[in-house]
Amino acid sequence: MKKLYTTLFALGITLASYAQCTPNPPTTSPGIYPSAGGSVKNDTIYVLPSVNFNRSYSHTLHIVVPSDTTIAFGGGTITADIDSMRVLGVRNMPSWLNYACDNGNCSWPGGADGCFIFSGTSPSATSTVLMEADIEAFANLGQFGSISDTFSVYIELTVDASVSLIENLITEPVVGPNPAQSHVRVKFETTTARQWKFELMDITGRVVTRKTGMSTAGTNNVQINRENWPEGMYLYRFSVNGKVHTGRLIVRDGL
Repeated sequence: MKKLYTTLFALGITLASYAQCTPNPPTTSPGIYPSAGGSVKNDTIYVLPSVNFNRSYSHTLHIVVPSDTTIAFGGGTITADIDSMRVLGVRNMPSWLNYACDNGNCSWPGGADGCFIFSGTSPSATSTVLMEADIEAFANLGQFGSISDTFSVYIELTVDASVSLIENLITEPVVGPNPAQSHVRVKFETTTARQWKFELMDITGRVVTRKTGMSTAGTNNVQINRENWPEGMYLYRFSVNGKVHTGRLIVRDGL
C-alpha cells in the first residue's frame, strides 16, 4: 500500500509545555501556515524567521488537519477519513529552543485547527539547524479497516548576528543541480564586490564543506566540487556579508 506520506500534506511538530498558542489559520484549506516572517521552501521545509544573537524568540505555526485523503489501495484508490495526527518527537532541535502546542497531547483530529509555537532566547553563535519532526497519521478505510503511517517534516531556523540587517543580493541565489552528483553551482548577483561563504551541512548540522571567496559586481557563478559527500540530504547555507540564504540539497552517486 502506498504510504500516507505521499498523499497527506506535510503536517508539523509540537510538544513540551512552555508558551502556548491559539489556533488561528488564515484559511480552512488543509496545510501548515507560518505567521508573518515565516515561509515554506521547496514545498518541503518550513522556514522559521531568522533571529539575531541573544534575542527573545517566539514564532507560531498554524495548521488545518485534513478530514480525508485518497490513497492507493488494492491496485486502485480509496478515500480514507483522517482520524487524527500526532507528534512522536522532534530531532536535532537546539537546546535553547522550546516548543508547545495548543493542547496537552499534541494530537489533532481530522478536520481540526491547531497550532504550535517555538520560543526561547537565541545564543551568541551563528548556526542554521534543520529539525526533523516525526508525525504519525491514523486513517479509517471503512470496510477495509484502518491504517497508520509515520512521516517526517523538516523545520529550518537560522541564528546570525547580521540576519536581515544587510541587503547585498539583487536576486535570490540559484543553487544546482539539485539533485547533485559531482558538483554544485551557485549563481547570484551583487551590487559591489562582497565576501561570500558557502557551507554544506548534514541533517545533524555538522559542516561537511565550507568555501569562501570574493564576488564581483554583477552576476557571479561559483562552482563547489563534491568532496567525499555520501549520498543523502544536506542543508546548504550561502551568505554574502551577513545576508544568509539556506536550502536543501540532495546528493546522489548516479543520476
